[in-house]
Amino acid sequence: MRLMLVALAVAGSVAPAAAQEPTIEIDPSLPFATRRVLDIALDEEGAVVRTGETLVQPGDTIRGPLVQVGGRLTLEGRVEGDVTAVDAVVLVRPGAVVAGRMTILAGAHYGSTMATIEGPVLWLRDEPLEVVQTPAALHLRYVPPPEPPFPVRLKGIFGLVLREYNGVDGLAFGVEVGLRPRRAWPRTELAGGPVFRSERLEDVGWEIRGLRELSLLGGVELGGRLYSISDTSQRWHRADLANSVAAFLLANDDRAYHEREGYELWLERALVLPPVTLRAAWRDDDFDALESERPFALFAGDEDWPENPTATPGEGRALGFGMTWDRRNDKAFTTGGAYVEGFYHHWGFGGDFDFDWGQVDARAWLPVGERSFASLRVVAGGRLGGSDTLAPQFLYRLGGVGTVVGYDGLAGELTGDRAALANLRLHWAIAEPDRFFRTLWLVGLTDVGDAWFPEESIHWNVGLGAGLAGRGRTTYLGVFGAYGLESEEWKAYLLVRPWF
Repeated sequence: MRLMLVALAVAGSVAPAAAQEPTIEIDPSLPFATRRVLDIALDEEGAVVRTGETLVQPGDTIRGPLVQVGGRLTLEGRVEGDVTAVDAVVLVRPGAVVAGRMTILAGAHYGSTMATIEGPVLWLRDEPLEVVQTPAALHLRYVPPPEPPFPVRLKGIFGLVLREYNGVDGLAFGVEVGLRPRRAWPRTELAGGPVFRSERLEDVGWEIRGLRELSLLGGVELGGRLYSISDTSQRWHRADLANSVAAFLLANDDRAYHEREGYELWLERALVLPPVTLRAAWRDDDFDALESERPFALFAGDEDWPENPTATPGEGRALGFGMTWDRRNDKAFTTGGAYVEGFYHHWGFGGDFDFDWGQVDARAWLPVGERSFASLRVVAGGRLGGSDTLAPQFLYRLGGVGTVVGYDGLAGELTGDRAALANLRLHWAIAEPDRFFRTLWLVGLTDVGDAWFPEESIHWNVGLGAGLAGRGRTTYLGVFGAYGLESEEWKAYLLVRPWF
């Protein structure tokens, strides 16, 4: 079935690509992620679509996004938007300017350090597609990769997967194997293995997870997990890697942990237009408390580890629904676009916990100048009804680098069954790219937030800070200081990932 037909036009500033104007036919068997990149590029407002030999000469300007399908694209002038090339040869000459990002699907790419590409350059050279021209149309066909020689492969490094470093497990790591993708199957994943903890070697956990794309239901994904793991409700504050580095170096672990054993099932459907992902999930868990183990920290002692809050043992069952709207320009390092996530969970169904829970997380990134950008996050959520008291493992615990800077991560005054916060970050570029950093920024921070219980009044806590951050080809690194106006304390932070 054809997903899209796009008429090809010819602009006066670009050399004609063909005598006729064929249509584009996209193979529906292309992977979803590839189809989504194509659909977004072709549907972008004002997109100029070209094929054959395309030359943007010095002094010429394409006033909008440019999509090159097959053939050869030579850039010497300016494109006022994103450039997307599909199975094409792309030559970027000195002096060329692209006022957006550049994405090359398959094909070849020859760049120039004397050209200006304002957004990220992504060359997906192994994309499984090719452009085949017929008198009637240009066909974007799926080229399946060769079948793997063996259906099972080791995950991580020779089967060893590092999970995280924290105050209740020390180093949590696993031995894991998984399925290789097979051409004849819909998207299918299955992986898992035991989970070991350096501070609790006698207590071995485990996790098995799987996923299957249901083609008959229009690409709905059915997934599931079986697990016995250490978990936390604060995982959304900051990435596991960032929290693990802070814990290993300075015993700075801003999370409250509990043990969770059970299973989870979910259905997920990703839509192209609009770019929305819908999710429904069922959980059945047994909860238990975990004690602080106070493992080794490089620049701290046992007394510097925070005391892990207790958890209420019991069985919990939950039915949840969620929606994600994602328009970020680059998920790995976002500098423009927007992201909104919301979910609702009902706990009950005969378990020991009975309450409703909801949360909305909205984020926006705004480019400021050539390499500077501002980012804003607003989060609000909490208990919507049910029992009068909430088990400690479900509470909000704000503070620390991920929510409100200048405050302790497990502070009692920032604990409650509902919360609201806002984070503003400004990355201001101060140096040209060099051999160590693509960009060096001065960073300004402003946070405001609170967590509270129904009988308490809201008291907003404000944190202000600044620091220096740089980004290499793959790594972000920042050093920051912040002051809490209510805590009246200074805090220092080291980040190996962006704030959000």
